[in-house]
Order: sequence, then structure tokens, then C-alpha cells
Amino acid sequence: MRRTLLLLATLLSTQTVRAEALEPLQVDRIIESLRRFPYLYPFDEKKVRQGAEQGIDGLIRALGDPDVRFSPRNALVPSTNPQKGTTFGLEFEQDGAAQQGVQLAAIPPFTSAWYQGLQPGDIIEGIGDHDVRSVTRHAAAALLPLLEDQFVDLIVRRGETRQVVRVTRQAITPTLTVREGLPTGTAYLAMPTLFTGLSDVTDQLTRAIQLLQEDGIATLILDLRGNTGGSLDTAVAVADQFLSQGDIVSLKSRSGDTRIYGSAKPHLRDFTGRVMVLVNRETSSGAEVIASVLQHARMTVIGERTAGRGVASTSHGMGVGYLMFPIAFLITPGGQLQGVGVTPDIVVRDDRQRPAAGTVVNLLGDPVLRRALEEIGRTSQSTPADAGSIRGTAESGE
Repeated sequence: MRRTLLLLATLLSTQTVRAEALEPLQVDRIIESLRRFPYLYPFDEKKVRQGAEQGIDGLIRALGDPDVRFSPRNALVPSTNPQKGTTFGLEFEQDGAAQQGVQLAAIPPFTSAWYQGLQPGDIIEGIGDHDVRSVTRHAAAALLPLLEDQFVDLIVRRGETRQVVRVTRQAITPTLTVREGLPTGTAYLAMPTLFTGLSDVTDQLTRAIQLLQEDGIATLILDLRGNTGGSLDTAVAVADQFLSQGDIVSLKSRSGDTRIYGSAKPHLRDFTGRVMVLVNRETSSGAEVIASVLQHARMTVIGERTAGRGVASTSHGMGVGYLMFPIAFLITPGGQLQGVGVTPDIVVRDDRQRPAAGTVVNLLGDPVLRRALEEIGRTSQSTPADAGSIRGTAESGE
């Protein structure tokens, strides 16, 4: 408590970073990008220019679209392996400054922020010695240390309570596998993000699947909870490792034109056993594509309905980061995801207790995982004959 008060006292004497208007040339280029791709929805150019007077967050608010995001360059900083990245696990909401602090969005699993118990909706009032109660989200992100293993103290407000939380920038691990404590022939594989390099994610997944099948694993629990997506190419590549044929995802443009983006092909190392997919309300974007297409292929989805953020985005570089905006709806064989999400076959509230730092699962405190294990024990271990392929086309769910 004393440490919290000392840091809060320091914040009162520091200067805050105010939103600066975007340069007219920057705004011209952004509007040109919105028209060229084009942006998925009609927009008011005059309103966008007025919003840009309040900086990038003002421009985003003017568009009024929660799928338009700004990604600061240091949100994912390359480490020694160019295919990997490092993160604190802090994702900021665009309108955080209006909350007298920067509001946290989804907390990626197995990151420092996640293990420290931070939650979506928490308000960050201070980063190190800096007061961020009136700054933009990208200005706040610019205050985070850049190097792996560096740490920073945060002043976090939740309701009327404040606390100091120390988080550390750590390397992102795209897959985590657990077999201990699970029934014979069953393994758990968590995939918390699709934001790392395509080859990094798919290579790790391929190696994990190969080792599991060599060890006689016939049932895999694939955990996509908290996975907010990333590269659509990565999502297609991941889904392809569980499927032998059929379309995975199509893109539907603003004009209504639809084209197939990715399809499954047979591979020698595809996982051919039974798959249980775990999801929650934070599972979104590319992770929803994976969950939807596997569900359509008769694999069981357990947990909460997913976020329903089913759009493909492109990026506009701005020097200090990237403006991401949607250009197409994602259509899987199960239908359109935007605003709908994936409804689990078995609905279970995800109110799990987070495991201790450095560990992956907490069997006793995870009702979604426990329900998956109950389902595995209840039903036959055999895989349906058509579970490795998709029937229908990408438009069949519309």
C-alpha cells in the first residue's frame, strides 16, 4: 500500500502526454488508403478530418468502428529470433483516456499481465513514473520498455481499488503442450496467439502434433481461449493441420463479392484424431475462423460464445505504428462470423482460476477444461469417419 501511495504521489508531479493533431498529409494518406482497399463501411471524410485534430484516437473515434485499431510499433518488438516477438500482455482500448486512464482490452493468456491477474476493463493510471490518466493508448504503449526481460510497475485501478502490478516483457510462445494429469491418450495444447510469425506458429504446431501422434495421442484439447487472432494466413495454416479437404475461409468485400481465401489440403502430419476446441468470449478474428471451421468438421467446441469479430483487416503504416482497418467479412463453412461469433456445442462459463506463473493449466480451477475431460470420458474415443474433412462451401452458412 505504501509503495502504491508513493508511486501515485510521483504521478501527480509528472507531465502527461497530450494528444497531438495528425499532420494534414498524414490524414490525406489515411483517407486515400480507406478509399483504395476499400474500408468495409462508408465513412464521413469531414468527420474523420475533424477527429484527426485530436490525434489518431480521435480519428478512430470518428470512424466509430471497434474493429479499427492502432498498433504501436513497440506493442510487439522482435527479439533475437526474427520470427518471434516479446510482449507484456497489455492490449489497450482506443478510448482509454476517457476513463481517466488507459483501459485494458483482452489479456493474452500466458503473458506476464495474465499471470499477474490483470483483467479486461482494468484502468492503467501510471506506467513507471509516468502519469497516463490523460494520454492516448499509443502514447501509453510508447512508455513501455522495449527489451526482453525488462519490467515496469503499473498503477492499476479496478473499481475503487488501486494496486501496483509489476509486469515483464517476455517472449511469446505460440503453443504450449501438457500431458501430465490427463487421461491416457489425451493431450492439451494451448494456442494463445496468432500474432507471431507464420512459420513460427505452424512449425511449432507441426512438431507438437508429430510428437503427440508418435506417443499415441488420439484426443487433443485445443485451447483457443483468449486468442484474439492475428495473421489470417496463420489461421488458415493452423486449421489446415486438422483437415484434409474443403474451404476454410472466404472474404466478402464491401461490394458483396466473395472469394475463397484458404482451403485445406491433405498432409502426412495432419492430426487425424479427435479434437475438442475450447473458446471464450475473448476468442476472436482468426481464432474464430479456426473454431468455426473445426466445428463444421464435427469437432466439439466447448466454452463461451466467441467475440464475433470476423473481419479481415489491412494496415496503414504511420511511422510510430500501424492503423488497422477492416476490408472484408470472414466467411467460414459455418457462415459469417461478424456480430455472430461461434456458439459452442457445449456452453460452459469460463471463470477459471489462472494457474501459477510458469505453469499452463489448473485442472481443479478450470471448469471449461474439466467439462472437456468429462466429455472425453463420456463418449467414444473413436473419431467420426468424416471428422477430417469439411462438407459444403464457404457460403453454405449464409
